[in-house]
Amino acid sequence: MLKKRLIPASILIILISGLFYLDHYFKTTLGFTILLCLVAIGGLYEFYKMYENIGIKLPKVFPILIIVAWLLPTEFIKLSIGCNIPGYYTMAFCTLSWAGWIFIFLLASTIYYLFRISDFPHIFILIIGMIYVSFPIEYSAKLYGYNQWLIIYVIVIIKIADSLAYFGGIKFGRHKLAPSISPNKTVEGFIIGLLGGTIIGGFILFDFIQQESYLFSSNYVGFIFSVSASFTIIFFAQMGDLLESAFKRHCQVKDSGKLLGGLGGVLDLVDSLFLGIPIAYLLFNI
Repeated sequence: MLKKRLIPASILIILISGLFYLDHYFKTTLGFTILLCLVAIGGLYEFYKMYENIGIKLPKVFPILIIVAWLLPTEFIKLSIGCNIPGYYTMAFCTLSWAGWIFIFLLASTIYYLFRISDFPHIFILIIGMIYVSFPIEYSAKLYGYNQWLIIYVIVIIKIADSLAYFGGIKFGRHKLAPSISPNKTVEGFIIGLLGGTIIGGFILFDFIQQESYLFSSNYVGFIFSVSASFTIIFFAQMGDLLESAFKRHCQVKDSGKLLGGLGGVLDLVDSLFLGIPIAYLLFNI
């Protein structure tokens, strides 16, 4: 089981690290934009596909086309060259925010189900899926635009916490955390992941703050912020993990998909990031 996870995990780490390095070396955001698109496409496809297991067939093509149409021009232009350039087409995409694309999606969804009125209640699942996947994607782009190193820090500490929770639960787990949602998660694993990730993340962030000359009244205040921010990010990341488990339990599936081999699906890989990253962006912009 562990071997099946390690091989695809190692390949993914190499590929993602390569995209980050290329963006840093060539001073672009194309690699990260492509990564966001892949996560968005895989996540949306898996979310809607899961519901087929309980007899709910949802459209996949037009939601994926809408999210790609939003991500590729809008986020790449915003992150790479900004919106302070002439041209009606460019300015239109720059000013059309995430909320604007969600509005377009709502219109498209309504039109789609007007011709399938017997399935009209399914529109709510369709909308929930789009918001669930696109909302953290939007804040990932915002955090990356704010500071590229911060999103690396967030991903690293969340994945460290996930690993500590996984192995801590195997070794010391005795009490179930949420058996009706995720029977394998334990209170002990949750605490180990939360505290271990907070300690490691706190020192990493504090070192980053000092190197980047972020202004605090003292090192003590900076360290308290670093630890508190790491704790909050990891706590919400764990909640994100449980949220995805709730979706899977409702759909009666073990994994969101099989796109990543032993790691499961795309949503299985990024579930904790889906709440952790938006919270991180809010914390760093208070």
